[in-house]
Amino acid sequence: MKKEQITREVFRTKMHGFDGYAIMSPDGDLDKFYPALIREPETIGCTNTAEISTEFFLYIAMLQSRGVRVVFKP
Repeated sequence: MKKEQITREVFRTKMHGFDGYAIMSPDGDLDKFYPALIREPETIGCTNTAEISTEFFLYIAMLQSRGVRVVFKP
C-alpha cells in the first residue's frame, strides 16, 4: 500500500503585523511562520529583497529529506 505524499505550500504573507513566509498545508492549516524583512529594490529593474532566517531553509530541507513535497507559491 503506497502512502500519499504530503505537500506543504510556502508563500509570502503578513501575520501579527509582520511580513514573512508561511508554510501551510493545502487545506490552509498553518505549519510554521517565519518573519522576514522585505526591502524595496534600490535600482530600477530589480526585485524586492527578502531577509529571512537560516532556520526557514533548514526546515524546508528537513521536510524535503522526509519526502514532503514543498511548493513555493507567488
